[in-house]
Amino acid sequence: MSENGMAKLSKRGLLDGQRICKLNFCEHCVFGKQKRVRFTRGIHNTKGTLEYIHSDLWGPSRVPLRGEANYMLTFIDDFSRKVWAFFLKQKSDIVQVRRDHETLDSSSYSTAKRLCRTNEQNDHGEGSISSLYCMFFINRSPSVAIEKKTPQEVWSGNPANYSDLKIFGCPAYAHVDNGKLEPRSIKCVFLGYKAGVKEYKLWYPENRKVVISRDIIFDETAMLPNLSLKDFSNKENQKQVEHQINTESTPQAITKIDNRVASSPQYSIAKNRTRREIKPPKKYAKANLVDYALNVAEDIDANQEPSNYSEAVSCKDSEKWMFAMQEEMESLHKNRTWDLVKLPKGKKVVRCKWVFKKKEGTPGVKEPRYKAMLVAKGYSQIPGVDFTNMFSPVVKHSSIRALLGIVVIHDLELE
Repeated sequence: MSENGMAKLSKRGLLDGQRICKLNFCEHCVFGKQKRVRFTRGIHNTKGTLEYIHSDLWGPSRVPLRGEANYMLTFIDDFSRKVWAFFLKQKSDIVQVRRDHETLDSSSYSTAKRLCRTNEQNDHGEGSISSLYCMFFINRSPSVAIEKKTPQEVWSGNPANYSDLKIFGCPAYAHVDNGKLEPRSIKCVFLGYKAGVKEYKLWYPENRKVVISRDIIFDETAMLPNLSLKDFSNKENQKQVEHQINTESTPQAITKIDNRVASSPQYSIAKNRTRREIKPPKKYAKANLVDYALNVAEDIDANQEPSNYSEAVSCKDSEKWMFAMQEEMESLHKNRTWDLVKLPKGKKVVRCKWVFKKKEGTPGVKEPRYKAMLVAKGYSQIPGVDFTNMFSPVVKHSSIRALLGIVVIHDLELE
């Protein structure tokens, strides 16, 4: 917003009594906002909104925007100077945007379509492209072309509301409901306003997502230090850099890595590092591939485990598998895993099977262990025939913490 625009709003009493002082020359504003010399302004005697539309298409962008958009299309109503902007993936998408009945007021769209100016001498459209990031304020800033009224006021017939203006980038706390004992808000960064609804648009750094909410508490007295979207997008690259710095511990190596990453924002050690040379194992470097395959086959045969009871009692390690099965049965009887009862009428038995596992030990230190487990063939049951519903007692961790807190406060005993 320009200095004259803020002075006009202050004179009309729309800035809560805030006084506007004289602004000094700002070199950064020149770097960020200087425009080309405009062509001669065209005079259009429009008598209503959407009678004459200025349009401009910008792109392709050097860096794709969120959603892989490469182009940006703007519309400016000549009568009210209200601005709309749309992001496009392809230049051909401009046809779909203009056909969309929600793009502009559908009652006047047929008139606006015939009087749409899109050439290079579009002095209104070109100006809005470089100021799209503050389009929300452009529609609420006084314009000389409409007698220092705001585009929003001319478009809607009512003065713009400035009570919802917040400092861009300030901390914002969005309300969430994660449980009674969990935090009731998350800390975000204020980005702007959601179009069409009375909600704010925030950036949540923890999961790198945009949050839309109206239940917000703003802290306009502080700004989050050193916070940018680029920092979070390069978090993985930073981890890779730290790993590389640990391997090259000299100060010269650290300086070299810092300079290389700082000079190239798209640099990634995981992608750009020098690939190591893959060499065959020294043990088989000069051996015949057939000998290698036979050696591996012998290891597989040596570690083969029996798949059923018959194989376990007939293999060369049958004594060890029998001992493992005996241990499993003793453990089941000791823990009273089951009770022997009569089979109810109309029911069938779920049978069991043995599962064998050999755990390799350390040669010369620890002998291999042979494990045998007796399991039920639950997969033999048919849902709806052998069983209907399944129930499992569960409890929330928050309920347990609440119960333990009550016990501690009142000095009770929990059984």
